[in-house]
Amino acid sequence: MRRLLIFLTLILVVLAVLWALAETFVARELRTGLAGQPDIRVAETAPLRNPARIGARLTGIEATLPGTRIALPRLDLSARSLRPNHFVADLPQRIEIRHLGQSFDLGLTAPQATFSLASLRQMTLGHLRIGAEAVTLNGKPLAAPLRLSLQPVAPDGDWPEGARSAYDVGLHVEALDPAALPGFTPPEGWPEGRITAQGQGRVWLDRLVDPQAASGGQPPRPVALELAETRLTVGHMSASLAARLRPDAQGRAEGIAVLYTADAQPIVETLAALGLIPQNAVLMLQAMMRGAAENPMPATVDFRPAQGDEIRLPLVFADGQVLFGGVPVAEAPLLIGAP
Repeated sequence: MRRLLIFLTLILVVLAVLWALAETFVARELRTGLAGQPDIRVAETAPLRNPARIGARLTGIEATLPGTRIALPRLDLSARSLRPNHFVADLPQRIEIRHLGQSFDLGLTAPQATFSLASLRQMTLGHLRIGAEAVTLNGKPLAAPLRLSLQPVAPDGDWPEGARSAYDVGLHVEALDPAALPGFTPPEGWPEGRITAQGQGRVWLDRLVDPQAASGGQPPRPVALELAETRLTVGHMSASLAARLRPDAQGRAEGIAVLYTADAQPIVETLAALGLIPQNAVLMLQAMMRGAAENPMPATVDFRPAQGDEIRLPLVFADGQVLFGGVPVAEAPLLIGAP
């Protein structure tokens, strides 16, 4: 019995030493990786020293982006499944943001985040899942809940020219209240009710996502975009958007987007009430929408047909323009990131 107790004690001592060494290693590697990032400052990086976890505690964190400074009082990181580059982040319930000279207090209820890095030294983002059950801005309810996810995509032969990284993106936000945004006053005609958005897509970027990418004002920029149906609801109106866009020879979006909605009439009336289109153009625009919905889609496009009371409105991106019903309505956006 005595030998068994000695043996168990030795095992516990060895495990404790390994745990302490692992935490020291994680803290040291994070400290080394962050030291070379001019836009991220951490006052202290230390082992977490929580017997139930292997991790590190960062305190006094400041991240600087062009025109923006983000400050967190602390951040606890713990390794997942003993993989030192996969982390669970215990976010603080309060984050300070200063943007273009204005200060914002972001409040988070039950925040959660997990992420991975290609390596602790390289600091290139792998996956990311972040969210909160409720979000406030300067004490005003902003959304509940809010969730965002990024999942890296392995390179293949279908990547557009100029892409160096790609992510599958997921977004889920409910009860988004624009009135919580500083300086926003709902204009006359603004629809009642809060905003809900939910969807998935894939984005290709012109560079890797790491702290160095933001140095010198050069964050990653989109090279191409695909949207599965992303649904947006504002008050009693809703619409879904799907899109497949690639850069043309000039770097402008080329492809097609499809808008599905059963609320075309109230959407047009709301746009007119907001002053975004003239009142005398309402009937003409509604007629254009009905005509565009009846036009056949190109044979190479496999977007689903309209269902029930929906109409399906194609937006074609070609020759540097956005065409609705064959009529140019806007300039196509640039997708290729700056070299």
